Order: sequence, then C-alpha cells, then structure tokens
Amino acid sequence: MKNSFWKNKKVFITGHTGFKGSWLVLILNHLGAKVSGYALDPISRPNFFDNLKLSKFLENDFRADIKNFSNLNKAIKKSKPNVIFHLAAQSSVLVSYNNPDDTIKTNIIGTFNLLKAIKLNKNVRSAIVVTTDKVYLNEDKKINFDENSKLGGHDIYSSSKPFVEFFLKGLVNQL
Repeated sequence: MKNSFWKNKKVFITGHTGFKGSWLVLILNHLGAKVSGYALDPISRPNFFDNLKLSKFLENDFRADIKNFSNLNKAIKKSKPNVIFHLAAQSSVLVSYNNPDDTIKTNIIGTFNLLKAIKLNKNVRSAIVVTTDKVYLNEDKKINFDENSKLGGHDIYSSSKPFVEFFLKGLVNQL
C-alpha cells in the first residue's frame, strides 16, 4: 500500500483515546488522513492521549459510549468516514470480573451497534475490527496462536472477545 492511500481519507476510530487508538490517530494523521474518534475519556492519569494533546489531530473528537447506538450512529453520520477502525472495548480481564455486565455489553453489543451503523452509513467502504490474543483458548501449553487456533476463554473478558468473532462471521451478512 502506498503512503498516499491515506491522504485525505476520512477515517473513524472507535477507542481512539486508548493506547492503541492513540497511536493509530498519530500514524493516520501523519499519513494525511482526516481522523475522527469515538471513545470514552481515558481511564488512567496520566495517559498517552492527553499527554500528547492528540485531540488537536482530530476532525471530530466524540466522547460517548459505544453501547449507545443513537450517539454512535450520529457521530458516524457526521464524520462520513470511508474507513472505520474498531478498537473500542472493555479490555481488562480484572475489570471483567468486577463488572461482567458492562464487559459483555461493551464488547458484544458495542460491536453490534457499530455494524448496524455501518450498514446505515453508505460512505463506509471498509471496517477493521481489532481484537486480542485473548480470543484464543489458552490451555497453558506455551504455544503461539494463529488464525487456526481454537477460540475460547475461561473468564468473561476472554469469552466476550471470541463471541465477537463468531458474531462477525455469522451475522455480518444478516444486518
């Protein structure tokens, strides 16, 4: 792919205030993309997003919960993205033990909301759903995972992520 591919592309990033999302904002901005972000405020203080004042690199900086379909859809409609990177998630195994409901709603329903919004917004040409190695069943065998590894998990977080994988494969054509 040529660096010029991203020049003036409208890109929408869910989870843009997180560590990976922040880096993606920087990289895409450097490549000339017009980036919009949708996420909650960063949890930790200090954090990468605020320390580098990354909101100055954004066309739109939406702060809302991905579980709210209406807000998400409005943000995508306003941004008119060509490409969406979906990084938003409740990403802590420890938090998933303390708040399993929110983990399931954020990781599964949040992804479902994004897919519905994509269907309603015809500007979107491509979507990349970012996940984690926690989608793979870890049987403590000290092996490297690949795309053919068995999916699964022993906790709410690790179980919610492969569900998104199953969900994407099974329902994306039905939306």
